[in-house]
Amino acid sequence: MADFAQASAYWMTLRPCKDLPDEIKEGFLELMATSLKTARMYDQLVGELYKLLATSFSKEEIKETMQIVPEVEKLEHDVDVLETALLKKIFEYEDAIGGAGVCHLMGLVERVGALPTSAQVQPTA
Repeated sequence: MADFAQASAYWMTLRPCKDLPDEIKEGFLELMATSLKTARMYDQLVGELYKLLATSFSKEEIKETMQIVPEVEKLEHDVDVLETALLKKIFEYEDAIGGAGVCHLMGLVERVGALPTSAQVQPTA
């Protein structure tokens, strides 16, 4: 996840984002907040899984942990929806921000939107 955060921060340094329309700024703030909330929920889920190991997988603990999964899935979906809406908004302002600006912002949306999914626990073989 740190690599994705670093890539996002680096991408922001490549091109100044001056004079962006407020709708785009607000979209980025909302995307970032939801991405952060999703990443925190993943962290909570991993903590709960760790507790499961410590409690020898008690049925009550498993039930509590499983309740977190739909919340994480909903937040992931919310991030996807916000990404799509922000990309559409960026294209609406293409004349104002230019082609290079559109490409830059698209890359930034992609990187910020990937932050929470980079926190997913990947199964190992």
